[in-house]
Amino acid sequence: MSRPSVYIQGPRDRRLEVALAGRLDERRCQRLLTLLRDNLERDPVAGPGTPELLVVIDLGDATTHDAAGRAVMIEVQALLERFRGRCAYITDRPRLRGVVHYVIAYAGAGARARPVESRARANDWLASPAGEELGERAFAAAEEVVQAGGPARVGGSVSGDRPLGVLERGALWAAGVVARAGLGPALDSRVRAELVRRYGLGEAQARARVVELVVDRTLQVFGPAHGHALLSLAALWSGGLAIARGHLYAANLHCLRDRGELLPIDDDEVAAWMELRDRQVLERVRDRLAAEHGELALLVERQHAALGEARGDASRGAVDSRRAGAERDAEASLLRAGLCLHRWFAPLVSLVTDERIDPVDAIVRDRRLATRYAAARAPGRRRRQEEARTPPRRSV
Repeated sequence: MSRPSVYIQGPRDRRLEVALAGRLDERRCQRLLTLLRDNLERDPVAGPGTPELLVVIDLGDATTHDAAGRAVMIEVQALLERFRGRCAYITDRPRLRGVVHYVIAYAGAGARARPVESRARANDWLASPAGEELGERAFAAAEEVVQAGGPARVGGSVSGDRPLGVLERGALWAAGVVARAGLGPALDSRVRAELVRRYGLGEAQARARVVELVVDRTLQVFGPAHGHALLSLAALWSGGLAIARGHLYAANLHCLRDRGELLPIDDDEVAAWMELRDRQVLERVRDRLAAEHGELALLVERQHAALGEARGDASRGAVDSRRAGAERDAEASLLRAGLCLHRWFAPLVSLVTDERIDPVDAIVRDRRLATRYAAARAPGRRRRQEEARTPPRRSV
């Protein structure tokens, strides 16, 4: 007999097991919130001497979400915080991983909650000291790769809800002018403002510089088409839909301008692919790239292996060993830096937009090239739309 779509066991010995199946819509998530309140209010109220409430929320059978459901999940996380809950969300779907990152960031629970890929990883993390917020640790790892001579950060985190001051608004306006002229980091203006709210002006500028360095060095080492494609996938694995779309669009434009061809992955497909499981996404990317883009396919394999290492999963694919020495080490470091950067950056971007972001590359402003690209993609997009409208044939 299968579990219901909302399942709760506990709390027992300060351990709470939750499972959600199907679509994370308002009705289902509200049901979870109601059950949690009932169960937790029967438990002794958390106090200074009360042990942590260890929570596992299994989203393995959840498929997708909507905005109303996501809003209720923020209430769920806030409720768990009230009871000193430390929460591991289990999911292997990029889209739901992005939802979890959003919920955690919005609820301000960065050090006490995180997405994990398996129950074993959930148990390991819950059994370990809470430590530093996942995003901050990931940012520090990316910064270490690109910053020689120590970190560029100048301060700690500040409230993300405060209004911006006159000086900060003026600095943001100036930074936007510089970025539009192609002379500074191509950060979305809304993301730049969120950085300033969260970290203050000085540290926000330093962090924007780290983002710029990771992106620029990735494009220099791997080339603009492959570099943007790899940055797109780095964002995808962390659930960053807007960033993944933006970088893949830039990758396709570079490929079209420089080689007269399209990458076999359309930026319009990213949203649907992120609903799949990690292994399904990787299989699709491999299949698409295998025939004519073998070098990029190899880089994707190496990136995914680095992702497995970062998550403590040595069973992921083996890293290619045909290159040796400093060149390969530099490439491996950059692949890890891109993954780590987006474990911090993708959730931040999702707080301000889940759709489109400002251009990540000057090539996106080439209107003639963009028109040419849209025309080249049109047949494939029409075909996918027709296939989506056509009901599947029933087997006899």
